[in-house]
Amino acid sequence: LRLVSRLIGRHRLLLLSFYPYVLRYLTSHDKEKIGEIFAMIVESCHDLVPPEDVRPVLEKVISNYVTDFCSNQNITVGLNAIREILQRMPLALTADQIEYLVGFRTFKNKSVVAACKSLVNFFRDVCP
Repeated sequence: LRLVSRLIGRHRLLLLSFYPYVLRYLTSHDKEKIGEIFAMIVESCHDLVPPEDVRPVLEKVISNYVTDFCSNQNITVGLNAIREILQRMPLALTADQIEYLVGFRTFKNKSVVAACKSLVNFFRDVCP
């Protein structure tokens, strides 16, 4: 997976079956493995990939890692991964998902609030 994601990102390939394949690995809450998986997803995103193919991956990240029921570390890592994906593909999220993610600005943990504020600042730069 590392090799394929690196090839997709560096050579800007369109291997659209990669994103549904990665969905099966987004169920683990192991901090070490999920960081690698998020890094592979971020590395494989570029501006030629249609946003419709990456939306299921982002929905899975939001539903599994960016909820009130997850640990603070998982929420922070999920928000940062979403921000990195959106830096490469700004049109990948819908308005409802953006509103949901912005709601974490008033969360009780500082790292979650910082990750959410960086996401908000990104949106202010891209779409003021």
